[in-house]
Amino acid sequence: MRDIYRKACLLVAWIGEEDNASGSAIELIEELSQYGRAGSGTELESELRDNPAYLGTGYWLAPRDFMERPYWYQLWIIQEIIMGESSMVVRSGTCSITWKSFCARIGVLQEHLCC
Repeated sequence: MRDIYRKACLLVAWIGEEDNASGSAIELIEELSQYGRAGSGTELESELRDNPAYLGTGYWLAPRDFMERPYWYQLWIIQEIIMGESSMVVRSGTCSITWKSFCARIGVLQEHLCC
């Protein structure tokens, strides 16, 4: 398996068919790219405290719903992530994001917005 992952040009983490939440989740995660640099997560936190609808109403449930999909609870994804992360794309329906971008932006959420 190691050779297969190492030689792969692209690894697709298929999260499942697209639904209303998956498109919104990936869109919000992409929007967080502007807050990925040092200190800007604090700016996002302040902006959201002042204006909870800053990034849109109803968006915040989408990433939660996306992360609760069955894919994330499968044991084999550990192998996929470890061996294929440099070429991995997270995809749901027609929406996709690179694994590297996904992790960086989810990190902004966890560091600055989670309790």
